Amino acid sequence: MVHGSTGGPGGTAANLTTYLSSGPNVGPPVRCEATDTHAGQWIARVPAPGVYTAAIEEAHGFGPALRPAAIVSEAGFNRIHIELPFQYDLLQDSKPADAEHTEYGQVFVAAGTAITGIAFQDTEHVTITLHENDAAGKQIGQTVRAGSNYPCDTLPTKPGEKYYLRFRRADGAPFRMHVVADNRYPDGSAYMDGRSQSSLDLALRIQYNPAGQIIRCRPRFTEVYKPANKSYGQTFVARGTSLAMLSVFLAAGDKPPIMPTIRILKSGPVGKPIGPAVQSRMLLLNPGQLSLTPGEEYYVEITAPGPDAPLRLWTSRTDDFKDGELFVDGKAVPDRDLAMILIEYELDKVPPPSATTVNWRRGAAPYAQRYPADGRVRLVWDVPASGDITKMIIRRLRVTPGGPNAEPEVIAELPASAPGRYQYVDSGLDNGQPYRYIIRTVDAAGNESEPLEGPAMPRPVMPMAAELLNGDFGGPSDSGLPYGWMTGTLAGAVPSFRLDGPDGNRNTGSAGWEVSEEARSSDTVLYQRVPCEKGRRYQLAAETRVWNPWSNQQMVICASVGIDPEGGNDPLARSVVWSSPTYQREKWTTLATEAVAEADHITVYLRGYSQYARLMNTRFRNVTLTDVVQGR
Repeated sequence: MVHGSTGGPGGTAANLTTYLSSGPNVGPPVRCEATDTHAGQWIARVPAPGVYTAAIEEAHGFGPALRPAAIVSEAGFNRIHIELPFQYDLLQDSKPADAEHTEYGQVFVAAGTAITGIAFQDTEHVTITLHENDAAGKQIGQTVRAGSNYPCDTLPTKPGEKYYLRFRRADGAPFRMHVVADNRYPDGSAYMDGRSQSSLDLALRIQYNPAGQIIRCRPRFTEVYKPANKSYGQTFVARGTSLAMLSVFLAAGDKPPIMPTIRILKSGPVGKPIGPAVQSRMLLLNPGQLSLTPGEEYYVEITAPGPDAPLRLWTSRTDDFKDGELFVDGKAVPDRDLAMILIEYELDKVPPPSATTVNWRRGAAPYAQRYPADGRVRLVWDVPASGDITKMIIRRLRVTPGGPNAEPEVIAELPASAPGRYQYVDSGLDNGQPYRYIIRTVDAAGNESEPLEGPAMPRPVMPMAAELLNGDFGGPSDSGLPYGWMTGTLAGAVPSFRLDGPDGNRNTGSAGWEVSEEARSSDTVLYQRVPCEKGRRYQLAAETRVWNPWSNQQMVICASVGIDPEGGNDPLARSVVWSSPTYQREKWTTLATEAVAEADHITVYLRGYSQYARLMNTRFRNVTLTDVVQGR
């Protein structure tokens, strides 16, 4: 069994259909089963240990995403993470520049071998050029406009190299671009009319071609073509050395489609097959499984499932393959190509089979909390939403002040079934004895991450305070979610999350979400499961502010806070004790509720509800969880 996750830089991606290759034998890919659509979690059963490739056909407009050569081990827990190929997604956190300029620029370090898309706000009439190193550098590739489907040779880059993106209007007129503060590009900065703006960056989203992959084609401007009695086909000239992914798209009918058969032939419709025939609309392969020779022509043959089942596929009139042709029943069709996804490998650039270890997110180390108690220590930490993490190893070192220390001993190995918050209690310890704890993640290949570590000393019995993490929202964020907190959408649209401050700066003071103008309604919570002492009474308090640009009272927006004394994860459970809601708009209001813990954990909720409230914004700050004095 393989568990998996999908995400962009620093966070998960929701509601994406994922496929897993058939492993060492070329066969139909497996469609993975979603286990948590909002958190981007999935699961698949594989026939045997080995090397597998995972893929997404369409990732919210970014096109396909491919994770090649992931190891699935024979024993233990396996997890594969698919990283969406984009960087610096700053579109949600920007504001217009203070003045108009005739030229804007952004220095950045490339993550892949080509830029396949650039997105920003107010794109009309703006042209983009790519330059080596800085504004004075040589132009690379073509002049483009904002888009998400550049051919792979339009803006080539080298991973790790520095580049400059120049933005101008075609008519030379001044204009405004959106910018963000707080040095969001650690390896570059924005430019305005040739002058560096060290504290600002342009609000861009840059898509890229991952190293070792050539994204040859993805569908655009498609339409259904006439039925084929026998087959569709498409020629193309290879650029890579191995086929990675091929998808075609069946026209929907009244009945569930019967899958066609796909083959790859050399030279054309009458060429020699170079691999097995697969009954599927998709091929998904490991590096080297189906070899190609750069510069040679190949033919994709899609055969109808039977004489009484004609085949209809989506096609494109944009002539995506300049070096190929569409065929229907063996006859060439001019000025049209098959609408398909085609990705090739460059084997010399593909990382070897592995399970990628991604270390703890930046700034996470201080948040590996240690809570000493009587003869025990409770460890609380978060596993990031990236990397093929299969388990966590906890080691303990008994510290001898002024003397030699023994080697750390392994006290626990825990499976990492999903990103999020984890806890472990180490008991049977000596009060007053200092210990040091080391936590590392491990991938399927056995690679260990950098450690989270720190000291702790058990102490005699004393009242145990609730252990709320990051109530001031000062810790790092994960796609706008504050560290230590999780989210759930009970109804309506999934909003956009962000950390914010009263002056609009990020990472200062408050957290919340915004429902877009198109969404209209949402019922969403931030929540955290908190270790506590059973039988004690706790009070949850927070300041909240709701806002929308209309004063129409029919637009219901409100906020509340709640405690589940049973420590569950269902905000609609009867056990949750909610505060009275506030309907105050554009004003910080304090909410509070109390409950007696019925377990050694409670769950705290921050909830925002909107109905017919376009652009609703809900924010929380100064969240506290305190003991209530007994007898009060």
